[in-house]
Amino acid sequence: MKYEWKKEEKGLYVPKDKAELVTVPQFKCFIIKGEGEPESEDFLQRADVLNRLSNSIKTMPKRGFIPGGYYEYSVYPLEAVWEFKSGGVYGGRYTLMVRQPSFVTEAIARMTVTNIISTNPHPLASEVQYTTMGGGTAVQIMHTGCGGKEESFDVLRQFAKLNGIKIKEDIFHEIYISNAKRTAPQKLKTVLRLMVEN
Repeated sequence: MKYEWKKEEKGLYVPKDKAELVTVPQFKCFIIKGEGEPESEDFLQRADVLNRLSNSIKTMPKRGFIPGGYYEYSVYPLEAVWEFKSGGVYGGRYTLMVRQPSFVTEAIARMTVTNIISTNPHPLASEVQYTTMGGGTAVQIMHTGCGGKEESFDVLRQFAKLNGIKIKEDIFHEIYISNAKRTAPQKLKTVLRLMVEN
């Protein structure tokens, strides 16, 4: 049976449109760092290389290689951890990532990056790392639409304040659930998270 993260991990990827506390597990993922505005050409290129690597792993069986423990699954969504910038939410340094299924080892990840560099070149492939991210507690909410995210972050801060939770104010986390190319701007779904002190 195909593993669907939207069904199996609803608490992490399909939260309600109200603030809640969540425990974020550690997970292995491809990451790439950058700096600048979201949706800039550089940002899109960095997202593209992560998606290309993730899709390459998913389609390995079609190319005659089945990793040990392989199972059918849906590719995880793009995520970004942003550093807050004075005077605005966006425009600072960020780390983009795409989580990988449990069967993906360091060796498989390295092989995939090498194959992309040698057979289907991408100018940013050499900047990609395979590492462990996540781990910790966060307050989160599902935000709908392409604007107004600061209001949703304010909801999270108010929730934390009312519940005696201390937020780590230096970063924030977004998970892009919707495909921006196929979804109307007013219907875009994004999970917003603020990490909190344990």
